[in-house]
Amino acid sequence: MSIYESKGFAVLYASLPPALLAIVLRFVDVANLGSRGKAIVLLPVLIYFFAAYKIGRAILGNLKNPLRRLLPTPPGDTFLLGHARFTWEEPRGNAFLKWTDEIPNDGLIYYSGLFRATGHVMVTSPDAIREVLVTRAYDYVKPEIGRKFLEQTTGRGLIVVEGDEHKLQRKSVAPAFSGKHVRNLVPVFWKSLRIQLDVASEGDDVRNSGVVELNMWASRATIDIICAATLGRDFDSLRNDDNELALQYKRVFGDKAGAQVWVIFDILRTPPPLQLARWMPFFKQFREAAEGRYQLRPLCRKLVEQKRQDIKSGSDLQVDILSVLMQSGEFTDDGLVDQLLTFLAAGHETTSSAFAFTCWLLAKHPKIQDRLRDELKAHFAEAADISVDATDLDSLPYLDAVVSEQLRLYPSAPISPRWSVRETSILGHHIAKDQFVLLCPWAINRSKKLWGEDAQEFKPERWLTKESTEHGKDTDTMRFLTFFYGPRSCPGQVFSRMEQKCLVAALIMRFQIEMADESEEIAPRGFITVKPMGEEGLYVKLRELSQ
Repeated sequence: MSIYESKGFAVLYASLPPALLAIVLRFVDVANLGSRGKAIVLLPVLIYFFAAYKIGRAILGNLKNPLRRLLPTPPGDTFLLGHARFTWEEPRGNAFLKWTDEIPNDGLIYYSGLFRATGHVMVTSPDAIREVLVTRAYDYVKPEIGRKFLEQTTGRGLIVVEGDEHKLQRKSVAPAFSGKHVRNLVPVFWKSLRIQLDVASEGDDVRNSGVVELNMWASRATIDIICAATLGRDFDSLRNDDNELALQYKRVFGDKAGAQVWVIFDILRTPPPLQLARWMPFFKQFREAAEGRYQLRPLCRKLVEQKRQDIKSGSDLQVDILSVLMQSGEFTDDGLVDQLLTFLAAGHETTSSAFAFTCWLLAKHPKIQDRLRDELKAHFAEAADISVDATDLDSLPYLDAVVSEQLRLYPSAPISPRWSVRETSILGHHIAKDQFVLLCPWAINRSKKLWGEDAQEFKPERWLTKESTEHGKDTDTMRFLTFFYGPRSCPGQVFSRMEQKCLVAALIMRFQIEMADESEEIAPRGFITVKPMGEEGLYVKLRELSQ
């Protein structure tokens, strides 16, 4: 038994509030204070009582949790921090990966949060993942604090809604993300990309030094693509530095806002209203991100209104995603704004970060880049004048392997928490209501137990051979967790894959990618999604190939 479970510690913990009150009464003449003075003196004591009660109740509940003794637990926890200090490490998910591979377990690991007040169950095996995501999917929801925060960015779309509302929304958006419809959008992707690459080629950075900050370029390129596919409009944000939509998303997904968001959440345990967050002192990046989220909804409302007018006037003949949703009649205008916020955030930021990771990996592995370019050149006779459709992308196995390997190594959401809404079970272990359960794509996708000793290496070949697919492609898809599975799987995964294939193919056929500084340390960083970051971004050198 640890000191924190002893009777002595319980007595000490319980004696602190009355001891604090006794000190106040000893040194402060409460009787001669006015009502306001008494309130000022006693308020901290009352707050302590309340906090002590809440923390003590949580600690006691955690100590009584039978999973704490039934499941393996990582070493190194302390009363003050629990295991939280490990989970804050970057890249996010590294601690969970280490536990998955090094701690003997049957599919579940138990770890504690701050003050050991919360007990968390981490899922580490395909069988356990299947129960959480498929067999008993609706026994779990995303924690409320995360959903409230995401809702400020994505609206009440598929990412945040739960239960019957989620089922209804998923059914309603399914036609817009059907395989057939997404495949018909590939020429739209390609046309937008060709324009963007022409703009990049003509830019001063490429013409002079060839060095570009890739994260910014990727973000603007993908927002143009998602707007073309979702709205049927070309925003031309690469040429237009003042594009309002691109500027607000730059604020929301700013490189330095993530750490400040974590601090605010740890203090408040809930996202403050955007009207207040925009004015929060001392946290500049947090204020900027809040301002961006605040501005996005009215911007998207204008876009919905313009689209509806285009449809009424008959001037809009494109079968873009928003048109499909409008014509279905399933959504109000507020609902359409929510869906548009979701599609724009998820459809451009996740693909943007994935594309940036792919470029970084190809710059670090020139032989893989050359092999990919050879496949593309063999398929397309002339790089200058080609049109691409989904059938072309289906005929490029190494391109598919490169994209799949990047998605495996760098999932856009490294961790994904869940909260049990009823009593349930995982692998025969009883899971009580209100139990925190963690899914960690970073750990599952990189586990040596699931992918072999070379699990952390960038090896697209693993997706091409039968021997390699035994570690995760054909025999057990639950080992590839980037898009999740079951009713909470990503409905836009086909869209995302097609979009990224177009991005990679178009860039590799036109440019040789190299690191601007080979010695710079690049690491995954971010809050909502992660992207490759050096000290000031991801700088690569683009050398245009002769046509």
